[in-house]
Amino acid sequence: MLLAGLLLGPEAHAEPGPWLTGWYAPTHAQVGYSIHDRQRNGLVLGLQQSLVYQVGPRASWWGGLSGEVMHDFGPSWTRASLGPEVGYGVVGLDAGFFAIRRGGELEGGFQGRVVFTIGVIELYGRLGEAMGAERFRFGELGLALGWPWSLGQPPPPRSRPQGG
Repeated sequence: MLLAGLLLGPEAHAEPGPWLTGWYAPTHAQVGYSIHDRQRNGLVLGLQQSLVYQVGPRASWWGGLSGEVMHDFGPSWTRASLGPEVGYGVVGLDAGFFAIRRGGELEGGFQGRVVFTIGVIELYGRLGEAMGAERFRFGELGLALGWPWSLGQPPPPRSRPQGG
């Protein structure tokens, strides 16, 4: 979201600017490395799509819904997840349910992720636990590259008293 504010131009840098209230739909391609307690570790590739609402100037609250599809080449399975996300400025958290396709069977579980983002680049760490017939845990560290699509123009900032 920060990068979106920088792209608004020099006029947007007046105090407390830039004003970024509105809906955004960040799309990211992700690459990471998985760490498993009972499976092979490996490369992870995937796509993430979010729908978030940001309130106020560049370093402010945002929240919404995030979904992703990832393939983990270590244990050779595909995972899809969906859940809420919330953040302030460059730090965010998301959590939710996931489904893994392993050996032709679907299994479910829960995952959580910490994100450090400037809109076009994210660094993340994830922990998850599958709740199927065989319970297992996994971790993931990764990088996401993408674009924070704006779903409309932000409203102009409310007038602020000039003070000295």
